[in-house]
Parts: sequence; C-alpha cells; structure tokens
Amino acid sequence: MAKFSTGIHKQFIICLALLLVPFITNNYAQTNSDYELVSVKFEGNKVYSQSELEKVIISKESPGVFSQFLYSFTSFGAEAIYYNPGLVKSDIAQLKTFYRDRGFFKSRITSQINVDSTDNDTELTYSIEAGDPAVVKKYTISGLDNIFPDFLEMIHDRITIETGEQYSAEVVNQTRAVVLNFLGDRGYMTVTSGAPEILVDTLKNEVEISLNFIPGNRFKISELRVVKSGAGKEEVTDQLLLDLIDIKEGDYYSNEKIQLSQIRLYRTNLFNSALIMPVREDTLNNTVPLEILTNVSKIYQIT
Repeated sequence: MAKFSTGIHKQFIICLALLLVPFITNNYAQTNSDYELVSVKFEGNKVYSQSELEKVIISKESPGVFSQFLYSFTSFGAEAIYYNPGLVKSDIAQLKTFYRDRGFFKSRITSQINVDSTDNDTELTYSIEAGDPAVVKKYTISGLDNIFPDFLEMIHDRITIETGEQYSAEVVNQTRAVVLNFLGDRGYMTVTSGAPEILVDTLKNEVEISLNFIPGNRFKISELRVVKSGAGKEEVTDQLLLDLIDIKEGDYYSNEKIQLSQIRLYRTNLFNSALIMPVREDTLNNTVPLEILTNVSKIYQIT
C-alpha cells in the first residue's frame, strides 16, 4: 500500500507541476517584462539639433498612450517601443560616424539608462563630447593631366572643397561625383575613381584630402542600333525613334544626354520600356555604338 500511495503521490505532483507551468511562465514574463523606452535624449551636443540626431540612431521613443490606445483596436496610432540594449552599441557607432563625417574625429560618446521599475519605463541618454572639428589643410586631385585642357579649369571651378574650412565627408563625395559626372557627360565613358584618401592629423586637427581619377579615353558615338519589341513595334519607325532621342552619330558620349533621351521616349507614352545603352564590347578606335532598346505598346492601347 505504501508503495502504491507513493506512486499516486508522485503522479499528482507531476500533474500539478504541468498545470502550473503556463501560470509560472506567464508570471515570470510579467515580472521580467521589457521596459518601454519613453525618452531618448542627447547631452553635451551643442552643434546639431535633437531632431537631426534622432534620425541617426536606431532606438526610437515609444509613442504616447493615446497613440498606443488607438493602435490597439484600429490601424491608426502606433504600438509601444521597448528598450533594446542591443541597439545601443549600434546607435553609438552611428553617432560616431555622423560626427566623424563632419570633422569631429575625436568625439567621445557614451550611454546611460534610467530605469523606472514601478512603471516599467526606461529613459536613454547619450552623452556627447564632440570637441572641435578638423579643418581642411589641403586637397589634391590627380589623374586628370591628359584630359581636354579646358575641362580641367571647368572642373576646378565646380569644386566646393575649401582649405581652412571644416572637413565634410559629404562635400568630398559631392566633389568626386561632380568630376565623374562632368567627364562622363563629355565623352569619358569609362572614367573611374577610387575612394577618397583622408589623412587626419589629430594633434593639429587638420585633414589632407586626395582624390584620384582614371578618365580613360574619350569616346564618340559610332552607330545607333534600334532594337524594337512589343505588340506595336511595327507601328513605330526606326527614324521616329532616332528623331525622338536627338543623339547623332559622331556626338561625344554623354551619360546626361542618354538619360534625357530615355525620359523623352517615356514621355511619349508609346513605350512600355525604353533603354539606351552603350555596346562596350564593340568599341573601336575610341568609338562606341549605342543600342536603343524599346518595347512598343499597341497604338489603340495608348489611345
């Protein structure tokens, strides 16, 4: 009898434990629930606005109570946002990149959380010591010695980097893009450039910038090849296409002119798709053919 009673007793305990598991798990989840992130602040920042820095980081403040209430039973409002410690490291890295790209190479950024266990709320604060921004000591642009001489002067007129001014990665990248676009619109179809080289002197708080370009040869258009497809391809003549794009054999290759010509084709509403592209494998003696690839709609569909 004793053995039989002990077995029943063990089975009863096991069954009771199984019944209590959901309750225990739920209770544990409640007592260890996530903390709502009710505030994200930036201290020590004297240069950029709160709204600018909020766009940089991943962590976001939780919406208000009314917004959460609406979200609970409608498609309006927004759900609560909870503090995620895993995002803080990413936020700090993003902020450091943000300041570094603006010349603050010695910035120090730390985080602090303030937890209210009563309301399950968390406040997150980033402390920023930016220091003084570095200035541009000098910049050099190399690789353009063999381009058309007048182009070199025109390029320098378009450069916005200034010595003595605060370093800006955005300005450097804009300058690089200006040179690439300028040459790409004037025949230098294969122009390339490596990443800008930035040399920082943290003691003097100065930056030296180097931009190197490989312009390649200057190309002219050797031939215009029309390739049509689609239900209405017989209703649009090759000459109409050539008149619309306004690119002629013998013109210098131009990215800008090609883009404008594609836009002109789309605006006619004759084409489901239109693409103009160089046939690089057929380049010869600094010339390149262009293919005009179009998919033509039926005229009655257009009407």
